[in-house]
Amino acid sequence: MDAEKLRIARDKLTRVFRYLEALNQHRNPAKRQIHEQPWSFWLRDLPEHSSIQRGAAKTGSSKAKNGNGQGTEDGGGASYVLKVQRPRLTRAPEPPEEIAAWLVDGWDDPANGSSVEETLEESGNGAEPRTVKFADDPARTASLERWKVLRDEWVKTERPARAAMKIFETFYALYGRIDREAERVELVLGAGILSWRRADGGIYHPILLQRLQLQFDASVPEFTLSEADYPVELYSALFQSMNDVDGRAIGRCREELEEGGFHPLINGSTSGFLKRLVVQLSPRGEFLEERAPNAEVDDPCIGRDPILFLRARTLGFAAAIEGILADLRTREDLPWSLLNIVGEESPIAGAGDANPAASASVQADSEVLLSKPANPEQIRIAQQLEEHGGVLVQGPPGTGKTHTIGNLVGHLLAQGKSVLVTSHTTKALRMVRHHIVSELRPLCVSVLESDLDSRKQLESAVGSIAERLSRADGGSLEMQAKRLEAERLELLKKLDEIRQGLTEARADEYQEIAIAGKSWAPADAARQVVQEKDAHGWIPGPVAAVAPLPLSAGELADLYRTGISISREDENELSGHLPELHDLPRAEEFEASIDERNRLGMEELDLRSDLWEPGAAQSSPAEIEGVAAALAQAVEPLSGKDKWKLAAVYAGKYGDAHRQPWDQLVSFVRLVHREAANAQESFVKYGPEASVNSAIKEQERIAGEILAHLEGGGKLGSFTLFTHKSWGEFLEQTKVNNARPRLPEHFHALRQFFRMKGLREELGVR
Repeated sequence: MDAEKLRIARDKLTRVFRYLEALNQHRNPAKRQIHEQPWSFWLRDLPEHSSIQRGAAKTGSSKAKNGNGQGTEDGGGASYVLKVQRPRLTRAPEPPEEIAAWLVDGWDDPANGSSVEETLEESGNGAEPRTVKFADDPARTASLERWKVLRDEWVKTERPARAAMKIFETFYALYGRIDREAERVELVLGAGILSWRRADGGIYHPILLQRLQLQFDASVPEFTLSEADYPVELYSALFQSMNDVDGRAIGRCREELEEGGFHPLINGSTSGFLKRLVVQLSPRGEFLEERAPNAEVDDPCIGRDPILFLRARTLGFAAAIEGILADLRTREDLPWSLLNIVGEESPIAGAGDANPAASASVQADSEVLLSKPANPEQIRIAQQLEEHGGVLVQGPPGTGKTHTIGNLVGHLLAQGKSVLVTSHTTKALRMVRHHIVSELRPLCVSVLESDLDSRKQLESAVGSIAERLSRADGGSLEMQAKRLEAERLELLKKLDEIRQGLTEARADEYQEIAIAGKSWAPADAARQVVQEKDAHGWIPGPVAAVAPLPLSAGELADLYRTGISISREDENELSGHLPELHDLPRAEEFEASIDERNRLGMEELDLRSDLWEPGAAQSSPAEIEGVAAALAQAVEPLSGKDKWKLAAVYAGKYGDAHRQPWDQLVSFVRLVHREAANAQESFVKYGPEASVNSAIKEQERIAGEILAHLEGGGKLGSFTLFTHKSWGEFLEQTKVNNARPRLPEHFHALRQFFRMKGLREELGVR
């Protein structure tokens, strides 16, 4: 591009960015009043409570240099600015019963006082209501005074706790708002409140700003305000529209701030900086050390009163546009993407000059290193990006744009480049990070998310790189890279061969077929094959071109001789289905089948012919096998080792005396089943146990005796147990719910327990 065209292009681009600068100032004017910010909170409003802890500046930013170059202050090295835990709230002491009805509502709120009604209307037992005065009962008044002393002590500790809870709830809502609008707002600590009444609009806003990070630990729960990884900044955008303020003086103050390390929470050196700054604004400027100005004043006044507030994330636009304008004044090689925007000609050939056929058959260039599966369009994008320096990709959602970005990131990283991905929302950036392959994902660091997350991602990236380097040295990695490169080139070569084969296959659909010096079009050849199918269809196919005959001359003569030597019956036999060789039986199997046929021929086939239906249709072998399987299944229960089953069938068949023992056994089983059901509730409720199993009938008898004794009003005293030795032994050997039985219900359960054991033993014997 010649000098004249370069000058015209630079002028056009300068006007575009001047317009963007004015548009940004119009849409995002500098806030002059703190109440114009989305949210603000004065640190002076924090209550004094143990759940709220004030920190200080970071050690790195808390040292300001004096004239001798020595550090003058230390903020204590605290890693946080503010911590807010959820306080523990308590209830007010309960009032005595005699004064509870007299208390006015709200007595359980520490913000309210405690007072009583002077009179109450009482009524009872149908009598007419009467008015009772609180002071009529001296005991009631004394009880109130004693309770007030307890409540006053509670109010002293509870009122700060309630105030701290309101602060916790405020930060809870703020945390949710920042999480929802992270790409639009940021939390800032401000100090140096500038108050100035001006004709073009009053100012009441902090000018010394420090970005903060709000973290929440749900396990405590606790909110922590800490400094972000950004330096303290001067709110210089506030002075850009003030013609009476020297811009160079503000620039010098900004440089002094960058070199001095001043901080909004540090006194001394920071106060000295603010004193010098207010004088730069006006010779009548005033500085207040202990407080912020109460209201706007005619002359500029700066006061120390820190405040937290939210601001929109738009302040970087002005600095970025200003930097671009400065670069345009000296830059020689203007980006072609910007030149196209302002209508200047690009020396690169347009897409319309390209060969459409070549574009349609784009192949994977060996220099395009994509980390994910790609289609030809994505390969073309990577190639055009290398050639033109910029590519615009458009498409509706779900068409693979994010996938393409992830692929391009891998391609550019393989070239040793760093990639910056920008977006309007953090959600889109998270999706891009998700689409990057897992091996490269640790290298991705977000700079728009919270600073803590960015720092964690950076630490993860450094840790992944260090771990990779610790597992392999440079030489082994170089060898591995060469090996993978060779494998990739081999795959690309095979891919080219396959594509060439596909191309040739497609070409065969329209290229002429030449045989013996004569050519046919593919369509004509296909028609001729169909027309002559009856005449030449006996030829087995496919027939290879210029192939030798499958038979020799002698074999052909023998083949033609069979037309006379083979009869028509033989031809019919030979034209039948020819079984596969593996389906034919072996010689020994064929011989066994002949023997079985001969044996069956000697059997009496009319045996028990009375069981067969006369004239029934002949069943197939499969049906006969099904009947045999059903019969085997029917008698299977009787074919085991349990001989009692056959005995039961025998008794059922002949009945009378043969059946009587089995009927008694069934009745006894039903009795045991019924007794078990009746005792189930007692067993579940009391869990009777016995340490001995001998003499079950005797144990049942003793349990019945003790039960009758208790139901008759007796007790299990020492004398009773002395006279009934067996009772004492019984109590030592039995338990109910892992304890010694003592109630009638316990012995009733034990009697049922031993009765069931006896019945089951008797049933087992039978």
